[in-house]
Amino acid sequence: MALWQCALYGAAGGALAGLVDFYQRYMAWRALCGARLAQEPPGTLPPLNYTRQDFFGAALHVVLGCVGGLLFGGSGQVEGQYPILVVGASAPALLFNVVSGSVTPSPPMQPQAPTQPAGTPDAAAGEGGARVSN
Repeated sequence: MALWQCALYGAAGGALAGLVDFYQRYMAWRALCGARLAQEPPGTLPPLNYTRQDFFGAALHVVLGCVGGLLFGGSGQVEGQYPILVVGASAPALLFNVVSGSVTPSPPMQPQAPTQPAGTPDAAAGEGGARVSN
């Protein structure tokens, strides 16, 4: 996939994250309006209050999604449109973890003792040693 495509899909994921944030704020506003309408007459609804900072935050989501798509898609860590879209949507958290170094590696796997198949003589003897028959 070309770098411009990685950037485009990452930016689309960032825009999607901004839209989800706007939707959450809108639903909270509707709940506030519903509660206020039960107490006060119609026409006294509170404003939605989506400020310049909120629009800047949504634009920053798009930019971070673009950067995340370029970094993860351009380096080959993720391949395909959907994974890059997901990287773009979660770019603020991903880039914060990469920059701050707060990603903890998983512990190394411990080697396990090999097990013997059921048909071998040691497996038939059990844990107590060799079997003695009379």
